[in-house]
Amino acid sequence: MPVRTVCLAAAGGAGVLAALASVLIWSNGLPGRMSGEAAAINAAVGTNYRCPVQNYLRLGESRACVLNLPSRDPADADVVLLGNSHAQMYAPVWESILAERGLNGLLVPANGCLPTVSVNISRGCIDVAAGNLRELGKLSKAKTVILGLTWAHAEKGLVDADGKRLDNRDDVELVRGLDDLIGRLRGFGKKVVLIGPIAYPGWDLPSELSRDLAFGRPLEKLTYLPAGEFQRQYGAVVQHFQTRRDIGFARPDTVLCDASKCNYVLDGRSMFADASHIAEAELFRFRSIFTEALATRR
Repeated sequence: MPVRTVCLAAAGGAGVLAALASVLIWSNGLPGRMSGEAAAINAAVGTNYRCPVQNYLRLGESRACVLNLPSRDPADADVVLLGNSHAQMYAPVWESILAERGLNGLLVPANGCLPTVSVNISRGCIDVAAGNLRELGKLSKAKTVILGLTWAHAEKGLVDADGKRLDNRDDVELVRGLDDLIGRLRGFGKKVVLIGPIAYPGWDLPSELSRDLAFGRPLEKLTYLPAGEFQRQYGAVVQHFQTRRDIGFARPDTVLCDASKCNYVLDGRSMFADASHIAEAELFRFRSIFTEALATRR
C-alpha cells in the first residue's frame, strides 16, 4: 500500500477517534439517550453558584461580590453574607430574599477558609478571616451578617492564631471559634444569622449516580445519611446554637432530613451539584427557613 494512502488512512482513523473522544467528553461519559431519571440527576452536575467574575468587587485586601447591590459600593450594603463556598452556594436565594425586602447585600467569600479568626484550617486562613472582619467593621450601614461555612472538620483539622493544631473532637474548637466570631460581630453592632450544618454525600453524587442509572448499574453508594448519624455528628452543635437567644439560627438540615434519613435526592432530583455543594436549582427549598432566621435575628 502506498505510503500516502497509509498516512491518509491513519489520519482519518485519528480523526474518528478524536471525534468520539469529544463526544464522550461532551456527554460526560453518558450514553446519548438517557432515561428521564438519569437525566434529572445529571442536570445538577456542577451547578452550584459561583460569583460571576463581573460581579466581584475589591474589599480591603480581599474581594467581595455584589448581592443585590446596584451601586457596587460595599459601604451601601445592609446585609453581608460571610463565609466560604458553603456560604456562597446559598447566595442566590439570599439575594432574592434581600431584593424582596429592599435590602442591599454583599457576599464576602473566602473559599477554602472558615470565617472564624481565633481558629481556622490554617494560619493563612486566620489572616484572611481577620482581614475580612476588619473590613466588615468599617461597613457601618451593614447591620446584619449571615455566616455560612463547612462544619465537618477532622479532630486535628483546625489551628489557633499561633498555628498550633487543636483538639477539635466533638467540634468543640469550631464552636468556640464561632462563638468568638459572633461576639466580635455583635461588638461591631451587627446582628448575626448562622447557617447550620447539612448532611452531604462526600462523593460526586450527581455525576456518579446519573452514570449508574444511565448504564443500568446497581447503586453501590447510599443516597442518604441515616438521621441518627447526622444527630451523632451534629446534634450537640445544633443544640448549642439553637439555644442561643442572641442570633438567628437557620436549620437547612430540616429541608433534607426526615425522621429516618437525610436525603441527597428529593423528588427524583439531586440536591447536590457535586460532593458537598447544593445545586442552585434546589435553593428554593431553603427560602422559608432562611427568611424565618432573618426575621428572628437579634
